[in-house]
Amino acid sequence: MSMKKKMAPFLAAALLAANALPVMAVDVSGGDVSDIQDVTNAQQSGSTTVVANVAETDPGAVEYIVSVPKYVDFGGLKRNGEGEYNLVLNGKVKLTSVSNLDASKRVAVLVQDAANGTEGFRIYGQTGAAASNNQYLVYNILANSNDLLASTKYANGFLIGAFQNAEDAVNLDFKLDQNQITGELDNWVGTYQGTLTFYSKVVDAAEYN
Repeated sequence: MSMKKKMAPFLAAALLAANALPVMAVDVSGGDVSDIQDVTNAQQSGSTTVVANVAETDPGAVEYIVSVPKYVDFGGLKRNGEGEYNLVLNGKVKLTSVSNLDASKRVAVLVQDAANGTEGFRIYGQTGAAASNNQYLVYNILANSNDLLASTKYANGFLIGAFQNAEDAVNLDFKLDQNQITGELDNWVGTYQGTLTFYSKVVDAAEYN
């Protein structure tokens, strides 16, 4: 079998957790009084059910939407020495909208590998020899050219950015080094997949500085 035919099924894909991180307020307007009942000389009393709802988000609380990459596909990979070693894909995390954010606050966005936490980003063999040999490929993420793996580890991952204004954004580079594909190609053939978990919260401006 030719090398070209062997390479055909060797693909890699990284699935990201979500394409937006919304915090939405519950509408507390629009109350209603509905239906009637009769109280008469024969039925001198009646009962009325009175209900209300307290929203999880207080009126005036911060609301925001952060957009993150939904899907990352490194495509067909080549073994060590057969072309470009480093594959780099570009993405972005953006504060799409925000309201009621105090000047002293920021919307922090963090990320980590769903399976490997803050120990590194991986895609795992799902089919073929890649799965049976428990193979995985390591990749990295750079936020505005800063290596996330070299940054501080927080409880919910690595900090991508702390945003203040709508349209604030951080550029992401997803980088996979093909030099890690070594030895017999047959041991690596298959599809690969992993998952990233993004996390967001409102923080004090100085908390992640």
